[in-house]
Amino acid sequence: MSKSRKPVWRGRMSAEPDSLALAYAAGRDVRPAPPSDAVLAPFDIWTNRAHVAMLADCGIIAQSQARTIGAALKELERLIEQGKFQLDPMLEDVHMNIERFVAARAGEQIAGLMHTGRSRNDQALTDMRLYLRQSILEMADSTLCLAEALLERSRSDAALALPGLSHTQPAAVTSLGHWWASHAQGLERDLAALRALEVFADQSPLGAAAGFGTSWPIDRVRAAEYLGFASVQTNSLDCVSSRGELEARFAAALACLMNRLSALGQDLIVLSSPPRRYITLSDAYVTGSSIMPQKRNPDFCEATRAKAALAHGALQALLGIGRAALSGYNRDQQWTKCLILDLVEETRAAPAVFAGAIRALRPEPERMARDAEAEFLNAVEVADFLAQKRGLPFRRAHAVVGEACRQAGVAGRLERQALNALLKREKISPSINEKEWRALADPRRILERRQSAGSPNPKRLRADLRNLEKRLRAEKKRLAERRKRIEAARRRAAQRLDRENAQ
Repeated sequence: MSKSRKPVWRGRMSAEPDSLALAYAAGRDVRPAPPSDAVLAPFDIWTNRAHVAMLADCGIIAQSQARTIGAALKELERLIEQGKFQLDPMLEDVHMNIERFVAARAGEQIAGLMHTGRSRNDQALTDMRLYLRQSILEMADSTLCLAEALLERSRSDAALALPGLSHTQPAAVTSLGHWWASHAQGLERDLAALRALEVFADQSPLGAAAGFGTSWPIDRVRAAEYLGFASVQTNSLDCVSSRGELEARFAAALACLMNRLSALGQDLIVLSSPPRRYITLSDAYVTGSSIMPQKRNPDFCEATRAKAALAHGALQALLGIGRAALSGYNRDQQWTKCLILDLVEETRAAPAVFAGAIRALRPEPERMARDAEAEFLNAVEVADFLAQKRGLPFRRAHAVVGEACRQAGVAGRLERQALNALLKREKISPSINEKEWRALADPRRILERRQSAGSPNPKRLRADLRNLEKRLRAEKKRLAERRKRIEAARRRAAQRLDRENAQ
C-alpha cells in the first residue's frame, strides 16, 4: 500500500499545491471542527481577567484573591495554547468549565468570587463580542491584502488589451489592468462595510448581568478598558436582547464579500479556460482528476461559490433567530453562536487564497491581443468616431456600424474599405483614412482614446490606482493601530492579575 501523502493528481503539476488553498477547498472533508466553546475559551479567560481585575479595583474582592484567580487563569491559558485542555460536556459550557478549573486550583470559595456581579448572559455576550471584534479585524486585514494584490496586478497589466464581455459575449476592448482594478474597488466597499461594524463591536456588554443590572457597585467602564473596548453598551436589557445582532450584521458583510469573491472566481474560471485562456493559474492553485491526467481544476473558485451560498443561509438563519424575540435572553439566541463561528471558519481563508492565486498567475498577452482585434470589439469605437468626427447623431452612427457588422458576418472584423463603401452609399464624408483607421483598429490605441474618468485608458487607470493605493495604505495603518490598541488592553488585563507584577 502506498504511503505517499501527495494528491493522486500530483504528476500533472509542476508546483506543490498551496496548502491553504488545498485546505480551503477540502473544507471539513478531512478535518474536524472544534466545539464552539473551545474556540471561545481564550476569550473567556480575557473576560474573566477583566471582570476580576475590575472587582479588585472597586474593592469588591481582595487584591490577593484576584491574583490567586489570575494565577489559575494563567495556568489554564498555557494549557489551552498547548492543546491540553478539554471541555467537559457535563459542565454545559466554557464558562463553567473554566470556573471549575479555577476551583480545582484555588478552591471553591475563591472561584465563586469570579461570578460576583455578573451572569453567564453578559459573560457569553462579552466572549462573543471579543471573538467578533477580532474576526472582523482579521477579515479586514485579509481583504485589504487581496485588494493590494489586485492593485499590483492592475498596475502591471494596465496596458494589456483584453476583450471585455457583456452578457458573456464579446463587447468592447478593455484592459486586464482595468478588470483587476474593478475587483479592487469593490473590495474597498467591503472594507468599508467591515469598518462600519467596529462601532458596535467596540461596545462592552460586560456588567449587564442577566439584563437587569446588579446591586454590586461595579465599574463597567473600567472593565471595558481592560477588554480594549472603546465604550460601554449602556442599557443592560438592550445588551442581552441584542445577542445575535452583531453576528447577523457581520454575516451580511461576509455574504457580500463572498459574493464578490465568487464573482472574481467565476471570472478567473472563464478567463483561464479554453478557448480564451487569457490567464494561466499557477499549478499551486489548481487540482487534478483521479481519472483524467490532463485536468487543471480551479477548485478554490468553485468552492467559493458554495461558501457564498453558505453565507446567505447563515445570514438568513441569524436574522430568523432574532425575529420577534421577546426582550431579554431567550435560549434561541444560543444558536447564533455556532452559526457565526461556522461561517467565519468557512470564509476566513478566502481572501488570502485569492491573493495568493492572483499573485501567482500568468497573463497571456498574445492571446488577449489577438482576440481584442476580433469579434467586432472596435465597433463602438468606430460608431463614436463617426459621431465625433463626421457629425452624425450617435443613433445613426450606431445603425451604420451595425449594418457594417452584419455585412462582415462571420469574419468578425470591420474592414476599412467595406466600411468606406457603406459611408459613401449613406453620403457620409469624408471617408476614413488609414491613419484614422489605425487608431480605431489597434486595441492599445483604442484604450488610449478613452476619455471618461474610471475608464481603462492606461494613464487614467494608473492615476486611479495611485488614489486607491493611498486610501488602502491609510486603512492598513488604521487597522494596525487598532490591533495594537486591542493587544495592549489584553496585556494590561493579564498583568493586572499577575503575582509577579504585584506591588
